[in-house]
Amino acid sequence: MNAVVSLLGIATAVIILYGMQSAIQQRDSPAAQSNAMHDQPCPVRLGATADTIRRSGWGNPNHVNEHLTSNGTRQQWVYAGRRDESCQITDPQRETYLYFDNGFLV
Repeated sequence: MNAVVSLLGIATAVIILYGMQSAIQQRDSPAAQSNAMHDQPCPVRLGATADTIRRSGWGNPNHVNEHLTSNGTRQQWVYAGRRDESCQITDPQRETYLYFDNGFLV
């Protein structure tokens, strides 16, 4: 009887360890890391840096147009789909634009 209890204890420990290993692998997966980058809220504020926007729910733009001006660099970030305050695409036929002057959202 003690051998059966010991085997059940070992089997339970193996199942727990397997579950922990699986959870760690999921946590460390590229998809999970990508989602973790976007844990910050989606709404953006004027003056936010390009890095802040990338780490927010906006992520990387689909395309960047860059122009040199007499005051520095202006970038237009183009995202596919019209987005609402929570970064959800509300109109996939349209695009959303964010503008940066010298690395800051304007």
